[in-house]
Amino acid sequence: MPTRLEFRSLCTKKIGSYHGLLACLDQDEQLLKGCAMPTKNRVSTLSMCAVLCVAAFTVIGAGCVDPASKTAAGDPGSGAGGASDIEGIGGRSGPGTGQVTLIHIGDIHGHLVPRANVRSDSTGSMEGGLARMYTVVNEIRRDATEDGVSRAVVVNTGDTLQGSGEALFTRGQAMIDVINLFGIDADTPGNWDFLYGPDRFIETFAGKIGTLPAANWNALAANLYYTDQFDPTAVCGIADAAGNKFRRVLPTYQIRRIGNVKVGIIGFTTARAIAAIGPKVTAGFQFTDGNVELPCYVDVLRNQDKVDLVVMISELEMSRDIKLAETYAGVDVILNSDMH
Repeated sequence: MPTRLEFRSLCTKKIGSYHGLLACLDQDEQLLKGCAMPTKNRVSTLSMCAVLCVAAFTVIGAGCVDPASKTAAGDPGSGAGGASDIEGIGGRSGPGTGQVTLIHIGDIHGHLVPRANVRSDSTGSMEGGLARMYTVVNEIRRDATEDGVSRAVVVNTGDTLQGSGEALFTRGQAMIDVINLFGIDADTPGNWDFLYGPDRFIETFAGKIGTLPAANWNALAANLYYTDQFDPTAVCGIADAAGNKFRRVLPTYQIRRIGNVKVGIIGFTTARAIAAIGPKVTAGFQFTDGNVELPCYVDVLRNQDKVDLVVMISELEMSRDIKLAETYAGVDVILNSDMH
């Protein structure tokens, strides 16, 4: 039976400018129409008024919710390329019902401190900055707390470590030091997060041998592989002409238990990093467009892990995400960056 999602979205305080995609999909029928927002190409889209927005979902049963009436209308393992199974909030027995609040951040682009908005929608005041974002994240977390336990999941969808002098001259460390305080639950890197080269990328998001990642954001990327390393245990991935399975750089998905709701989160990094920022800083990496990985991992999450809610976090371009959503059923929510 498809998952019913009681949907609300809201833009928080004006802290920047952002565009994003959120799609509501039927497990059997592909994309649902009229999921709380006007649709285009059968996909619900949001042009968000802030760098940070929130969507709340009550997982119930079948169909999508009329916003006016509020009634129904990774590879197993712990290594890179596998799933990250995170024991979340509360217990579980049988199919889950409950509220999950998704807090979505994306395309921060190094904006550590507030800056003047020089666009036509400027209010004349400074906007943006991590301090404002941190404040709003915590406000939403408080609102999503029941019996002293937060029902919120904080997601960052890439292009975080480039775009300002503070980020550039510290190779992203100025951003990392602050965002590490946010308690990011899941992240997928964007094309600009590869800017400082493959060694720095691994140090930041995967961690080198014997060390934890510099960014404690639980990075996921089902479509990011090494070009010269192989993993015979890999599933849902690509292989060379001889059938040798490529090793992934990062875990592919994670499972979180939020109250009685079991949530699967699949991560997709950019497909165009090499074209966008060049072959030198992406040396040793290869990227796919998600067509191999998404349907396979949806099947894993739905039929093996028995999750109640499938969330795709993506730094693929919006058009790619829309095409994937229209092609493959089984995803409930897509949180997308890249289009600003």
